[in-house]
Amino acid sequence: MITYIVVVTYNRCDLLKKNIHALRTQTYEYDKLVIVNNNSTDNTEAYLNTISDPKIAVLHNKVNSGGAGGFAVGMEYAFKAGADFVWMMDDDALPMSNALEELMNHATP
Repeated sequence: MITYIVVVTYNRCDLLKKNIHALRTQTYEYDKLVIVNNNSTDNTEAYLNTISDPKIAVLHNKVNSGGAGGFAVGMEYAFKAGADFVWMMDDDALPMSNALEELMNHATP
């Protein structure tokens, strides 16, 4: 099962860093973490441009399309790449390390 995580962020770089750390330490092996930057005006874009991890895709929106718009961009990317499942969250979520594993224990392809 190809599993993607989509995170939408806007001007909360410090929270995003914590979110990314929590996602990188998940006990379930996801395929790709997609971060949609909703045209942040703080240092989010600069930070995201420093990430060089093949398991992370960064998408920079040219406008702030809101949460729904950001999730639409991320989901389109994930499904075009072949994702079977997409776990979505905002940048201020701090999931426990086994959260995705627990979700996938109940997933049916």
